[in-house]
Amino acid sequence: SALAEETMQRAAPFLAQGARRGVPFLGRRRITVSAGGPATRRSTEVTRDLEGPVFVAHLAVDPGGAKALLCMDGKAIAFLLEGCLGGDGTDLPRLQKRGLSAPQAAFIDRVVGNVVRTLSSALSHTLGLSLTKLPVLGGEKVASGVMVLLPMYFRDSRKAAKANDKGGDLDDFDRPDDAPAAEDDDDDGAS
Repeated sequence: SALAEETMQRAAPFLAQGARRGVPFLGRRRITVSAGGPATRRSTEVTRDLEGPVFVAHLAVDPGGAKALLCMDGKAIAFLLEGCLGGDGTDLPRLQKRGLSAPQAAFIDRVVGNVVRTLSSALSHTLGLSLTKLPVLGGEKVASGVMVLLPMYFRDSRKAAKANDKGGDLDDFDRPDDAPAAEDDDDDGAS
């Protein structure tokens, strides 16, 4: 498990960059993406602490056929729905904790497909691995075992600048105080 965590730590900056490229509005809005530290958890604990609704995409890793998950909590889903549909970040939709509507789930599934492609490209260049998003069959359970988690955090650089100008606190949508800030680049986020 230590080797898996070390491998994820090495790949983390490339995965963060891949996640940003997978959602073009992140670059246009100067949103930075950073990866937290990898941590080993039992698979049954992966989604336990996430704010609902939670979206889980099942992935296959090649070569080797290992399984992986891409999970999004309610905050990330609301942020992606608002941003992908042209919002300016000031009015995130309220989501039902019990689950996404069919159109919301279909939209997020499409966004996740694009993110998986860019994450796969990042892994291919750094570790020689690729990811494939598995079809949604409904009712899938997370397989038992151990997984290495790599949380991703989003930071709105424009909000940071406004908060600093006003002397206020930055309200990152998803980054705890102890998470590393991402280095900002001039990438436009297009993939």
